[in-house]
Amino acid sequence: VYPTGSPSQPVIFGQWTSPYSWAILLSNDANRYARMLFYDGSYRDQVSSTVVPLNQWSHMAMVKDGSNGTLYVNGNSVATQAGLSTLTDTNVPLTIGGNSSTAGFQGYVADARFVVGSKLYTTNFTPPVAPLTAVTNTKFLLNPEPAISDLSQSNMALDFYGNAAVDLSLIHIYEPTRP
Repeated sequence: VYPTGSPSQPVIFGQWTSPYSWAILLSNDANRYARMLFYDGSYRDQVSSTVVPLNQWSHMAMVKDGSNGTLYVNGNSVATQAGLSTLTDTNVPLTIGGNSSTAGFQGYVADARFVVGSKLYTTNFTPPVAPLTAVTNTKFLLNPEPAISDLSQSNMALDFYGNAAVDLSLIHIYEPTRP
């Protein structure tokens, strides 16, 4: 993620439209603390003390392993949540950069990947520097073109594979000023 602003509670990536399931987001204030939410019949909200800085790339990842959740920023575990049960509804839309009930994320999201049935991270790790690839059990992979390092381009393209589909009525495009 590459935040360019600090709206309150921006969803970066998740299934966080009523009914709720999970989300990676930032805190409810201008501090931009890394945050994760789960809903398994109760809200499970963990806000870390790690600030996601403005105008620079940070790698964020969240892992749910059985009854435990872990949030990583730049390869370091920054928040954990124990005692999770089965998420209530995993059939809600997967969203990137916002949803209908919170402020939109101001900035850029690159290399979004959703994996079900495999845990990619179990301890601190070195974040990838190359575009993400489809690993075992990848259900969604977004690699924008051009490369994330070339933010001067005004046109971005999405490539869809398999049975991926887009409902154009649900797409909201925020075009922030490019850095």
